[in-house]
Amino acid sequence: MKRKALLAGVLAVVMALLSGCVSSQTGSSIPTEEKKTVGGTAEWIYYDFEEAVDKASTIVYGTAGERGETKVREGTEGEGTMDFYREIPITIKELAKGEGSGTVTYKEYGGETEDTVYTLRDFTPVETGKEYILFLYDSGFPLPPNTLIPVENGAVSTAFVPDSALDENGKAPESIPVDDYIAMIEEAM
Repeated sequence: MKRKALLAGVLAVVMALLSGCVSSQTGSSIPTEEKKTVGGTAEWIYYDFEEAVDKASTIVYGTAGERGETKVREGTEGEGTMDFYREIPITIKELAKGEGSGTVTYKEYGGETEDTVYTLRDFTPVETGKEYILFLYDSGFPLPPNTLIPVENGAVSTAFVPDSALDENGKAPESIPVDDYIAMIEEAM
């Protein structure tokens, strides 16, 4: 009888320790959907296509990996959406500008703390396993939201193109093969 009670006690302690480990890995025992959500906005510098190509330190076509843990940007108070970020490795398919081999790190604004989820209203988060073309500053943070371009079935659907790609009515093509879009970037350098 004492043996069964001892075994039950040991199991209870092990279960408590395991649940504590799980909570400490996520930083919270509160499920994401039950956390307070803070949506931030930002004012972005507008760049036309050629300016964005010039300002970006890295322009990469690649596949988004898993988000890392939420970090606080240096020099911030850790109170607003723009104070937090997560690093996401981008597996390089083609590097149009910059340096890197294998992966580059994209720093996505927002994140999740013990009790709060921080989102940026103007930015659509990247999805793990999806392909993108990203224009990044040397810090790894993105230029304005229109420079994070999803690639679907080997093509981009974006109005963020050089003036030379616009038709006589000033409209961008509905879809551009990714190789042609990268050629536009390289031509603008």
